[in-house]
Amino acid sequence: AFSNLYRMCGSSRDKSLYRAFVDGEMLAQEDWIDLIGKDAFNIWIKNKLLREAKKGEIQCSFRVISINNMIFIVDPLRVAFPYKIFIGQCTINIIEFFSKYNINPGSRYLDVGSGSGAVLQYFSKYFKEAIGIDINPRAVSAAKMNIELNEKTNCTMYEQDVFKAGSNYGSFDMITWNAPFVFFPEHKKESNLDGYGGHMGIELTLQFIKILPELLAQKGTAYLLSSAPVLKDGTNVLED
Repeated sequence: AFSNLYRMCGSSRDKSLYRAFVDGEMLAQEDWIDLIGKDAFNIWIKNKLLREAKKGEIQCSFRVISINNMIFIVDPLRVAFPYKIFIGQCTINIIEFFSKYNINPGSRYLDVGSGSGAVLQYFSKYFKEAIGIDINPRAVSAAKMNIELNEKTNCTMYEQDVFKAGSNYGSFDMITWNAPFVFFPEHKKESNLDGYGGHMGIELTLQFIKILPELLAQKGTAYLLSSAPVLKDGTNVLED
């Protein structure tokens, strides 16, 4: 609804920019040249930042999202491939939820499964050092680029499996994880790395809770977003 409202009220150029970089629509070559200039257009084509989707029409190979005065480059909506980097509604929900609360400033902060780096960068303003880890190498590359774009000098991103990290990074005053929480069949794991939560969608969450003591500082706090599977008899498995 807000997208449609924005497009109604925006200038002709704003509408074209929104279509190109947010919605990922296909535009004619002359429209792209008008938006970014001929020289940039040729460079972008050469480096595969633009691709020909249909005859005479060209689509951007990335998507631009703005959150809380920060800019993030992610993968386009309409292209499917393994290890795709995107910002989902749950990421927005986390940022909106915590915008209503006072976060106690601290020394060190860890964000697990950082993806694009949106949550990592949002909370980094409260801490001297902010570290993000992700098992997906594509996510690490994207997050590093977004950190540079937003000039977050206290943020560092590492390719790491949190269950193998141990105490390699020390302890943290605050930890967040927007954990994978979808209940996929085992054979779907590799193609749904960002969503696969293990058994009943909460296996990874429960495993993570077990290792939290070695990651948290003495008065540290962890915030996890996960699922709460409910059995037919009404039992909330996550509560148990």
